[in-house]
Amino acid sequence: MNKVRLRGNGSASAPEKITMQEAEKGENMRMMKLAVMLAAVLVLLPGGVMAELIAEGDAVEGNSWSQAFTEGGTRISFDRMVFEITSGPAVFESPGFSSSDTNSDTNSDTDWNATLSNENKKIEAVASRDTTFAQFTLHFTGNKTDATVSNPLIFVFHAYPSGQTDPVDYCTATWDGTSWSFSQVDLVAVPLPGALVLLGVGLMRLAAHRRRRLLQG
Repeated sequence: MNKVRLRGNGSASAPEKITMQEAEKGENMRMMKLAVMLAAVLVLLPGGVMAELIAEGDAVEGNSWSQAFTEGGTRISFDRMVFEITSGPAVFESPGFSSSDTNSDTNSDTDWNATLSNENKKIEAVASRDTTFAQFTLHFTGNKTDATVSNPLIFVFHAYPSGQTDPVDYCTATWDGTSWSFSQVDLVAVPLPGALVLLGVGLMRLAAHRRRRLLQG
């Protein structure tokens, strides 16, 4: 039976060096595969937030005009919404915002306190509690047909979690005099629990591998 002998200086013989190199190469390959797998999982995960601002029914005209909206679909609760008109022939008409959460059993006790600012171009509405769904109406000056395709009314919308400065939902809403369009952006990607576990295992293995290399060095 062949035996692996150590040289006088205590270093491993050629066969042992080859075995160690092969083992290290195999470990490096496994770590690379794990890193690629983790990256793929995190990239392909569905967004944690699939929120959507939706116009409900037709715009209602009186001395001014208004539009009912719903905001929902989030897996992350929010308690603050901000609306800011960026261009167009109208501004918000006081009070600008009114809540209509009574159609939702889970949100019927959510009260919203709204304030107008920036020459009635901005509304900030703060809820009495966290929610994942809101029904409300926005009020605008003038007539709904004042806006046109060439001169639309545009406002940006943000929904924020409690105490946070990064929104869970953002969109640009455009009214062209007859219909609304929305440019929706999914801002928050929340990794699924399984991916977090996988990431943790991968980081632990990477740390252990680095420690082994330091000890061997």
